[in-house]
Amino acid sequence: MKTLVRAVFMLILSGCVSSLPESTMRPTTRPVAATLDCIISGLNVRGFTLVNSDRSVGVIAGEKKTRRGPRLITGVNTFDRITASVFTDPATSRAMLRLLATTIFEDVPVGGGVGKRDETEPSDDLREQAASLLEECGK
Repeated sequence: MKTLVRAVFMLILSGCVSSLPESTMRPTTRPVAATLDCIISGLNVRGFTLVNSDRSVGVIAGEKKTRRGPRLITGVNTFDRITASVFTDPATSRAMLRLLATTIFEDVPVGGGVGKRDETEPSDDLREQAASLLEECGK
C-alpha cells in the first residue's frame, strides 16, 4: 500500500510527465569572480545551503529541502537545487552565467538514511527563484 501511495504522489508532483531540469544561460557584465560571489550571496538569501562549490572551475550548487507532501506517508523528501556555472566564452571573451534548476525527489529507505534521487523539472517556485537569481547576477 505504501508503494502505491508513493507512486501516486510522485505522479501528482511530477505532473505525470518525465521532464528534464531547466537550464538558462546569459552573458554577464561582471567579472567571473564577482558573478560567483553574487550567486553565493543570492543562494544564501533565498535559503539554499551550498552543497557543492568549486570556484576554480566556476561551479556553485545550492540545495533547499521543501515541504511538498507528508514525508511520513510518501517516504519521499523533496529538494530544490540550483547549480550555477560561470565561465569565459572563448569566442567573445565575455563572462557567461548558466543556471540549472532541478527539483529532486529522494526516496527515503525504511529506517532512514539516504535514498535514491530522481531529478525532474523545477517547481514553479524554483523557476521564479532561478529567474530572479539570473536577473540579479547576470547583469
